[in-house]
Amino acid sequence: MAESQWDPLRDMEELLARYGRSAAVQPLAHGRSEHIVSADWRPLVDISETAELYLIEAEIPGVKREDVRVGVEDGVLTIRGHRELPRAAGAESHRHRTERTGGRFARSFALPEFADPERITARVEDGVLSITVAKRAAGGSRSIEIRVG
Repeated sequence: MAESQWDPLRDMEELLARYGRSAAVQPLAHGRSEHIVSADWRPLVDISETAELYLIEAEIPGVKREDVRVGVEDGVLTIRGHRELPRAAGAESHRHRTERTGGRFARSFALPEFADPERITARVEDGVLSITVAKRAAGGSRSIEIRVG
């Protein structure tokens, strides 16, 4: 039987890498938070905003386009999918380290007030899922005269 050296810091690093980020609730835009969704792993996400749209970019390397779903329900945008990891080659193969995670993934975000759920597009390129959410035109302000009696 082969001996292996135990490294307590490595175990802690792996736990933090795998589960540490899942406890954080991050806003899509000011005042709105992310909904927690059960999954095997969570893609890293960058969210930015311009005057016209919100942009969500999720790292999903190794995920096939047909294994990704993006949807909106009740003002919540959800990204779901699945990533298969290659199995060890042959019966004689032995993995010395596995850091990549496979299985189900999901991220859900409450859409901001001015997001237009009818104008959302998504594309996958080079392992990055890019989702654009167009903004609705803000309601114009108007003056209302109030008579004081």
